[in-house]
Amino acid sequence: MLGIVDVSVPPLAITLGETARAVGSAAFHDRLLRLLAMLLHWDRRIAIGYFDGVSPEFFFSEGVPDDCRDLYLSSYYQFDPFLRYWAGSRQCGVVTLHDVASLDYDGTFIKVFNPMIGISDEVGILLPWFCGSTLGLFLERTHGQYSVESIRLLRNLYPLILGLQEAHLSCIGKTLEVKAAMAAALHGSQAVLIIGARGERLFASVGWNQAEIALPGLASSLSASLKGNHTSLCIDDRHTLAIQPLQLGLPALDDGWIYILREAPVQTDGPDIDGGVNSFSMSELTPREGEVVKLILAGYPTVLIAKKLGISRGTVKNHRNCIYEKLDITTERELFLLLLEHLGSHSRTRDS
Repeated sequence: MLGIVDVSVPPLAITLGETARAVGSAAFHDRLLRLLAMLLHWDRRIAIGYFDGVSPEFFFSEGVPDDCRDLYLSSYYQFDPFLRYWAGSRQCGVVTLHDVASLDYDGTFIKVFNPMIGISDEVGILLPWFCGSTLGLFLERTHGQYSVESIRLLRNLYPLILGLQEAHLSCIGKTLEVKAAMAAALHGSQAVLIIGARGERLFASVGWNQAEIALPGLASSLSASLKGNHTSLCIDDRHTLAIQPLQLGLPALDDGWIYILREAPVQTDGPDIDGGVNSFSMSELTPREGEVVKLILAGYPTVLIAKKLGISRGTVKNHRNCIYEKLDITTERELFLLLLEHLGSHSRTRDS
């Protein structure tokens, strides 16, 4: 069959295993496309996010010249029949250029743009993304057309592709929950919101949802934070909004923000969060390691820790290794659990 590779070879199972292991990581979609490359032949690959109310965003591309990508984002995306298909139907699945040709009303995209950038055929694999948006994996050919058998095979494989994507989203969702829990513990709050770089809500705790109803000024403060570079905002005389950067190591989700609603401290009630964190970080660590720990617990990735402390990324990694060795842990999750345990003992010491 034209355009289809023999699927009986052992490397297919190996690549499928690599794809499954990459679920939840930045390498997942690259591995998924490597898997599909064993079944279909194409010349270029693109991952594009389709969102409500804003222009599409390239997550990554391979084999696509920069000027072609820039030309699409500057104007031609408005004529993209795949985007029009998604905007009108909100359906995912395998969509061919032939399927959406009728949505290219005047031929601007298929007859002008595609020949201009050297595309002879393409197929889109539309997958669910966060907050009702869609991730499109587009496989483009610069010569020839996809065969009917190729498209049939891809559609038969779509349930597998969708299942892997849903597992990927589930893993990211759990990572967001951990990030929210770490931020909540650090600030002594139950109200946490995580938003993406485009303002989409990725996670909201029950406490945050309740606070939005109880505090009328919270929505306006959140809106104001999106217009400037803030680390905290005052909502009223009893509440402040702490703001931390969101960095997951996933290009499609990085550059978002974590918001933590904090109440003004009352001297006689509750644990001394800041004092607990200070005593935790200083009990067994050097002052510099203590600074690194505080930033890790605040959600800062290695790159931003290095920038904030004026040291190299390699030095941050060395500090992190020393911290983990001294505390007999191997992950950030264990560091977070140690903090929770220490905060409990710190509170009991103050109350006794």
